[in-house]
Amino acid sequence: MQYLDLSPWKGFGTGDDVFKAVGWLSKTHAFSTGSIPSDIIEALRLFVKESWKPWITAGHHHCEFCSPAGPWTLENTGSSEIWLPAQGVIFVAPTLILHYVEAHHYKPPDELLHALMTCPPQFSDEWFALMKQASYFRNLPGFGPN
Repeated sequence: MQYLDLSPWKGFGTGDDVFKAVGWLSKTHAFSTGSIPSDIIEALRLFVKESWKPWITAGHHHCEFCSPAGPWTLENTGSSEIWLPAQGVIFVAPTLILHYVEAHHYKPPDELLHALMTCPPQFSDEWFALMKQASYFRNLPGFGPN
């Protein structure tokens, strides 16, 4: 699935304008490239490694920019998202975003890069509070601390 960077992400079908798509790349659309400081790449790596998975998918997505013959690895195959809340926005990106950055020199929008460096640790009270900017999570029974 392809979304343009910073376009509304409609994965839940809730109409929450707070969700913004980042890193949903496709061979059919150009994307920004450039260098990213290593500390930001490490923050992204940690977010991907510890990513919150609100549901389990039944399949996976191979990187469209790598050889169709493979080899397919955990690094160039994805099946979930990262959820990166910031003030007024929740960025939703495929876990493949790390592969896109490292292997294909994708440069996400500056807003996401800044959020990576300022986001509280996943699953902390502050992270849950930012996630509850979305009515979907505010109204989800048992989501985060009360």
